Amino acid sequence: MKKEQILAECIAEVKGGNSTVEDCVARHPEFGRELRPLLEIALGLSPTVEAASPEFKARARAAVQRAMQGNELTVERGRMRRLQPVLSLKAATVAIGVLAAVVVAGAGTVFASQRTVPGDALYPVKTGVESVQLALTPGHEAKASLHLKLAERRVDEAAREAKTEHGPSAALPTSVGHQLDAAIGEIGKADPQKVKSFMRQLEDSTLRGELTVAGVASGKSSPVLSETTAVLQRGRLIAEVSYDNPAFMGTSPSVLDNSLEAGRFEVVGTLTGADSHSWKIDGMALGNVDYSGTPPPVDSPVKAEGIIRDGKTFITSVQSEDNASDEVTIEGVVKGSDGSVTVGGIPVTVASGPSLPQAGNKARLSGTAKDGKVNVSRVESKQTEDIGVEFEGTLTSVDLSGQTILAKRAGTQVKVNVSQAQTGTQDGQSLTLAQLQSAIGQGVQIDGLRQQNGILYAKQLLVDTHGKDSGPHSR
Repeated sequence: MKKEQILAECIAEVKGGNSTVEDCVARHPEFGRELRPLLEIALGLSPTVEAASPEFKARARAAVQRAMQGNELTVERGRMRRLQPVLSLKAATVAIGVLAAVVVAGAGTVFASQRTVPGDALYPVKTGVESVQLALTPGHEAKASLHLKLAERRVDEAAREAKTEHGPSAALPTSVGHQLDAAIGEIGKADPQKVKSFMRQLEDSTLRGELTVAGVASGKSSPVLSETTAVLQRGRLIAEVSYDNPAFMGTSPSVLDNSLEAGRFEVVGTLTGADSHSWKIDGMALGNVDYSGTPPPVDSPVKAEGIIRDGKTFITSVQSEDNASDEVTIEGVVKGSDGSVTVGGIPVTVASGPSLPQAGNKARLSGTAKDGKVNVSRVESKQTEDIGVEFEGTLTSVDLSGQTILAKRAGTQVKVNVSQAQTGTQDGQSLTLAQLQSAIGQGVQIDGLRQQNGILYAKQLLVDTHGKDSGPHSR
């Protein structure tokens, strides 16, 4: 919305006598070529705007409606001719749509609406201008990026609302979810070569959103903010899976699908069978496998990650393990009870050992397995709401003097201060910052992320001791 906001702001300033057209153009050289004719046209309409007749407003509304329906817009021929030498067809179309909105609502009203939140009198003006811009934005990739920006806007609105007495709107999770789903839907129609770069954007955007929500939700119990966090986490999940396995987009994943997380898995064990359709890891069956790489040799120790959805297994990462082990480890969200249990979407029969945590919690099971039955020796569990903002990726560097680390996932790299974090391995061994240097290239799980003065801090950092990443679909 930057161009439209600048236009509305400049119109208000020039009309108020606080600036000139030349001042505005000089302040915004990146839009100067388009900004000058737009300002001249908008300011030339000022007398009509101030005393617009119902018939004139009706024509403006009709222009917006035709734009939203994809029909050709018509304006006075003289004005259109003035636009043609300096504006592209795309710029001219956007200009007409914005000016029509200005005519209907007034430039000052449009500008004033940009800081509103749900429930404010001018909020419908804000969302109306957004609808016009979406309708006039050509191309699936551009529309996807705009939907992503609008999702970020909804989160920013929630941060402002959270400071008020009434708190964020109950519609917030759905509003953010609809924009993210629309963005994912648009990129699904775009050139497949664009999917990877967009998933980096989606990962970055949703991670920032989670940090924003976590900042305003600190110490508060808010179902609205909790569900918004869950929606953003599903956005990151879709980004991470689709970045490594674009075929996952064919399932039309939705951030509003609260069962999505239950299919995410990590299995460490011996690959006892693998063909084009199914794999077995210590007897744990993975059916309808979609993996573009070459499976490791049978009887080799591996770590496999992916997601199970609609009966299909999308493998995102396969890593060769350093050392063979008799144990199998399965990590994921527990679903079901008694004899019908899945962990990360993988059917599990517990033959003996500790009880599994309640359904809906994230668990890591370790033990021995045969023919799909597990003799569990250890169970680690976390309630999903206690995890907070987390980031799983590959440790890429350690800065001892700055007490920071860099970790990368799905094309996104984060710099985290770990001076206040508990650091160790997933099997309980403590690590110093200096010892972390030997773990570069290995997977890490960073929990309890928070942002303060532009710096990311972590509460806990765990190193995955199951070997280093390798292969085309590793992190």
